[in-house]
Parts: sequence; C-alpha cells; structure tokens
Amino acid sequence: IYKVVEGTKTPIEGVQFQLKRQDNGEIKDGQNEIILTTNADGIANIKGLSVGKYIVKEHRAVDWVHFDPVTAPTYTFEVTLDDVHGSFFKVGNKMKTMDIPVKKEWIGPSQSEVLVDLYANDEKVDTIALSQQTNWEATFKDKPVYDAQNRKDITYTVKEQTVNGYQSKVTGDMRKGFMITNTNVEEISIPVKKEWIGPKKEQVEVILYADGVEKETVTLNEENQWESTFTHLLKYDQTTGKEIEYTVKEKEIEGYTSVITGNQQDGFVVTNTKMKDPKDYEDPSSNETTLLPIENTDPKETTEVPVKEKPTQDIKINKEKEADPVKGIQKPSVKKPITKEESTEKNTKKEEKLGKASGKAMHSQQKLNVETVQTSDSTNYLQYVGGICVSMMLIGYLLYRKYHKSA
Repeated sequence: IYKVVEGTKTPIEGVQFQLKRQDNGEIKDGQNEIILTTNADGIANIKGLSVGKYIVKEHRAVDWVHFDPVTAPTYTFEVTLDDVHGSFFKVGNKMKTMDIPVKKEWIGPSQSEVLVDLYANDEKVDTIALSQQTNWEATFKDKPVYDAQNRKDITYTVKEQTVNGYQSKVTGDMRKGFMITNTNVEEISIPVKKEWIGPKKEQVEVILYADGVEKETVTLNEENQWESTFTHLLKYDQTTGKEIEYTVKEKEIEGYTSVITGNQQDGFVVTNTKMKDPKDYEDPSSNETTLLPIENTDPKETTEVPVKEKPTQDIKINKEKEADPVKGIQKPSVKKPITKEESTEKNTKKEEKLGKASGKAMHSQQKLNVETVQTSDSTNYLQYVGGICVSMMLIGYLLYRKYHKSA
C-alpha cells in the first residue's frame, strides 16, 4: 500500500490499514486481522500471505488529511499459487485546508488600497489586496494546514506592505482571522512668534494645547529672536483618528494684554501690548464745565467765560445794553451763561490737562450762543418800535383830518 496526498507524490506517514480474509479465516500466526501502518515513505506492506482473497481498508489517518472511516473505500485482492509480485494499491487522501480571513481598520484617513502578504511558517506564500471596493476585507482560501514535505504543521501569519505615514498592528490568528489596524502617525510642526507693542520683557512662556489639553511649553526671548517651533506633533488622534486641534496660550504678563492670531497650519503670532497706567486716565465727567444762566442787570457788567486755550487767562466779553433813542425804551437784558465762582477755580486747574483744542471749542460755542440771543432780541425790538411809530402816525393823521374838517 502506498499512501500519498491526493494529486501529489507526497507520502503520508502513520496511516493505518486493516487487512482481513474475505472468509474471515486466519491470515497468519493465528491472526484473523492485521493492522498495517505506513512508514515515512508512505508504504505499508505484508509478505507471506497464504492463497486466498483479502480485503484491505483504511482504518485510521493522520489529522491533517480528510478521512471518514465510514465512507473510506475498501480494496480487495487475491493471492494465487503462481503470484510472484503481489498486489499494489496507491491510496490518496485530500489534505485538509483552511480559509484565513483578514480585515482592515483605519485610525486616521484611509488610503486607496493596501496589500497584505500571507506567510506559511515565515515563508511568503500569497498576497491579497484590500480596498474600499472590498469593504477592507478579504480571505486567503484553501490553504493547507500541514507541511507534508517537512512533516510539520503550518503556522500562518500576515504582514501588510508598508503604507507611508502609518503604523501597522496585526491582531488575531489564522483560525479566527486577522485584523490589521493602520494608525496615522503623520507629524506636523507649528511655529510661534512674539511681537511687542511697548517695552519688551526679558522672556515669555507660550503653552501648546492639543484638543484643550496642555502638551508642552516653549520660552521666547531675545536669544531665539522671539521665535520657536513646536515639533514632532501628531496630526491625528491615535485613538479616534480625528485631526488634533492645536492652540497656544501665553502665560500672563502683568501690565500687558495678549492677542493671539494665526492657526496651526501657518503658525501663531502672540502680540503683547503695554497697558497704560491708570493715572493717565481721568473721569470724563470731571472735565465738564457747569454753566449757570444769571440775570444781567448792569449794562456795563462784565461776563467772564472760562476758556481752555490759555488756562492762566480768561477771555472777557463786554456787552452793554443799548438805550433806545425813541421814548427812552430800553432793550430787554440778555441772559448770558457764566460759571459759578467756586467751580471756575476748580475747572481752571483741570483745564490745564484738557488742552487748547477743547478751550477753543467751548469759547466759540459760548460766543455763538451770546450773539445768537442778541440778534434775535434786536430784531424783535425793531419790529416793536416800528409798529408804535406807524400807529402814532396814523392817529395823528386822523386827528388832523377831523380838526380841519370841523373848522
């Protein structure tokens, strides 16, 4: 009997065959049944059989070939007196095979396609492609479970061909299947630059945050020209695969405001502006001049209007009431705004900080108000006097007519 892997010349060692006579008689040495086992060459034989008809059937096989004792075929042969060469049977068994599934998982953006190599006992035996079209899944089919030539079991492993920018991790086994996880390990660099508006400090510290979590700190100073770069930063989160958002924040500097512009693609610029001393600021309400209207009863009274063009001087505006030559009627007095004496001294001191422009504006407005009131009152007065004159002339004319008519 010659036992081989079906379809090949590879011998199978350790297969047992059962030998019997058809009439169940004794074969030899008082035995009615003999078990024959194949050797390393796949051969099992027996010599010295007596004349008769025999039945041989595979009784037990190794576990790496397909074998069913119930359905195993039976072979018959006959030994005769003139038989010189005996009988020869070549029995083949199909080797057991297995399917090895493999799946692909991405942490980070996926590529268009990857190639996965299959290794049998560290020897490359096959390659398969995974892509979006295959739903990132594939199967190595009908792979033998045993190396009959080297007489040892086969251990299968997989390895992905290099994908730039990714780290490959393989989990699973040949029986349950393999999972290949690709993690994007692309790195970026983020520059940061410092600008000053006002006097510079000796140094500042800028903190880098990755998705809101503090990561590292750099120091900026004159030595590095107020510039630095955060390097070897992962672009994608190693768990979620989402792109990491990087931000920066400067450690607070007393007396300065900090404004950050830019982004992680182009870099960040941190601008520090010196804040003004609170002493440089005044309460705006304290700069207001309070003007109170008063009745001017003296035609020659001088009205003093505070101006801020020259804080040490006052500009005086003299306005006299003009007497009406007709019937001694005087024009009504004009009300002119002036400051209180108490507030004048206080305001005069504060006007030194207010400046020339403010004084000119207030003086012009004050003067305009006085002239406007005078012009309006003068017009009303002339209309009044004219009306009286016309009325008197009309009355005189009527009296004249009546006197001469009666005469």
